[in-house]
Amino acid sequence: MNTKKTRLVRPMTRREVARCCFDSENPVVAVARLNRWLKADIQLLTELKACGYRPRIRRFTPKQVRVFHKYLL
Repeated sequence: MNTKKTRLVRPMTRREVARCCFDSENPVVAVARLNRWLKADIQLLTELKACGYRPRIRRFTPKQVRVFHKYLL
C-alpha cells in the first residue's frame, strides 16, 4: 500500500498563485508582492527555473505550483 500522499495540482495563473500566497491582498497588489518575492528569493527562483519558469509567463505548470507549495508550507 502506498502511504505517500499524492497531491493533484492544476496549472494556475500568476494571479491565482499570488492570491494563495497573499490572500488578504488586492489581486494587483498580491501579484506585485509575488513578483518582488520571486526577485528576492534566489533559491525559490532557481527551483522554478529548473522547472521551466520564465519571468513573463502567465500560467505556472503543476510542477511549478508544487514548488510554491513547498515554500509556503
